[in-house]
Amino acid sequence: MTFESALGLLSCVFYLAFTFGYNNFYDRHLDEPEKNPLTSGDISLKSAHLLVWGTGLLGWSLSWGLSLHIGFLCTGMFFFSWFYSGPVQGKRVFVLGSLMNCLIFIPIFYAGILVFGKPVPGGTLLCLVLAPSVLIPQLAHEIQDRDSDLAAGINTVAVRLGKEKTIGCIWFLAGLRAALAWACILPGYLAMQDAVLLSLISCSEIGLTHLYKGKPSLATMRLGFRFTNIALGAGLLISWIFIN
Repeated sequence: MTFESALGLLSCVFYLAFTFGYNNFYDRHLDEPEKNPLTSGDISLKSAHLLVWGTGLLGWSLSWGLSLHIGFLCTGMFFFSWFYSGPVQGKRVFVLGSLMNCLIFIPIFYAGILVFGKPVPGGTLLCLVLAPSVLIPQLAHEIQDRDSDLAAGINTVAVRLGKEKTIGCIWFLAGLRAALAWACILPGYLAMQDAVLLSLISCSEIGLTHLYKGKPSLATMRLGFRFTNIALGAGLLISWIFIN
């Protein structure tokens, strides 16, 4: 853990606080009270403004302190967060809204590469391996919010395709991630234990999709995807630092 990596981590923490807070701000009229502190009245609009833009500016400023490349990268991430959640409401566009999550979150992984200033063999391909880990929870979120999104005219994948076909998309993404992980072994981008971990996570997430039938189980399924991502991140961290 160097000073630069700690600064990069802090920048990403502030960026994520902005991204989720900004989305909550614009979804306050759509979300149920238990999902959004603005909808429930737990936080005022004035306080939300200060928190969202304060953390955003902190994260953006820290990114420029690391390097020009990271500054430009984070500026792009902030732009796509604004485009997705803000007045433009890019999330209302079929498929584009879902895919935009990759442009909001995957650059964080690439920023981690840039912090150390060294080329990572297969870095771009590894970003593709991790992309399903962003898209799968997003699709679960769209399934859970399908009724409210349909009423609000937000044309998500779940609204257009329905729940059953969206579950099929999750299965495809989980299988694709496992296949890409095994394909990364031969050129040496990933180790055997990494591919095994990614495959186990994919199988777990396919299993979680069987919880999508009712509203309470949809919330459980979505929470389950968060834990699989935590397990994936922790597992890769242990593998890359202590094993590889």
